[in-house]
Amino acid sequence: PLVHLQSLEVVGFEALARGPEQSPLEPALALISAATDAGRLEELDWVCTAAASRTAAASGLHPSLTFFMNLEPSTLAVPCPPDLVSTVARARQSLRVVVEMGERSLLDDPAGLLGSVAAVRADGWGVAVDRVGGDRTALAMLPFIKPDVIKVSLPLLKSASRAEWAETANTVHAYAERTGAVTLVQGVETDHDAMLARTFGASYGQGWRYGRPGALPSEVK
Repeated sequence: PLVHLQSLEVVGFEALARGPEQSPLEPALALISAATDAGRLEELDWVCTAAASRTAAASGLHPSLTFFMNLEPSTLAVPCPPDLVSTVARARQSLRVVVEMGERSLLDDPAGLLGSVAAVRADGWGVAVDRVGGDRTALAMLPFIKPDVIKVSLPLLKSASRAEWAETANTVHAYAERTGAVTLVQGVETDHDAMLARTFGASYGQGWRYGRPGALPSEVK
């Protein structure tokens, strides 16, 4: 879940990929690594997107809730498999979706990333930059990506120097004030983490303090 830090109201959910239960591929990183090795990462990404879309639609989430999904930029450059097109299309029509672009994407293929952002915008979905705080590249790319949501990684900030913390905070605050983008701190696990998130100036938070990964709760309408 994603929550408003002051009211603790749930404002959305992030979909997380998992492989077959109790198999070597259950962890997301193992699943992604295997798909990459097999040259089928984009296919896996579309399958995960369709599965997340189907789950969200079936849960009857309130229209005001936002649904976050991770997509590799390379996936958006590849047509959705025909058998998944209708499922993804329904998500475009019925869900408030924000697509997360990871820090690795910023470093690996900046040009491809900008093309993917344009494709996401054309579909009417929002854009989030994920795991900000670990590399200055993410901060430098903010004016080009123009994200609606900046997801700042608290674990990365904790390992940063005071100067790096200040640089991240100043850059994110300046961008948010100029554009109206939302700042969300992820990795909030304790009351102290929640205080740090508020000190950073974030309005929203995500992490084990607010809920661990699991099935969508049916009572959130």
